[in-house]
Amino acid sequence: MPHAFQTDEALLKGCSRGDARAWEEFVSRFSRLIYWSIRKVLSDSRFSAREDLVGDIFQDAFRKLYEKNSLAGLKDAVCLKKYLVVLSSRLAADRIKMLSRLEEKSVFVDELASRDPECAGLAEA
Repeated sequence: MPHAFQTDEALLKGCSRGDARAWEEFVSRFSRLIYWSIRKVLSDSRFSAREDLVGDIFQDAFRKLYEKNSLAGLKDAVCLKKYLVVLSSRLAADRIKMLSRLEEKSVFVDELASRDPECAGLAEA
């Protein structure tokens, strides 16, 4: 089936207008690129095997693009792929940082609880 939007520029214009067909085609056309960039960032982290994490970040990327209508702000379709790689890479890096901080806090709380006999049961709760 031929693409209804032959160029990225036409696709961007359609998405900016809120055209549902344009959005569907955008998701279809750029899913692999966004997925690849997320996997690339995660591959260098201890979270590389977390397929659920890839899916969550993938959904976040498209949700942000859709809800904020970020594509309307792009003036040049030539920059579209770069923009998508940067966006999805940043989302992946931010998620890694957040999860790392949560793990550090969890380890710290577990360590404190193990030192205090009154709190020993809290680490398992």
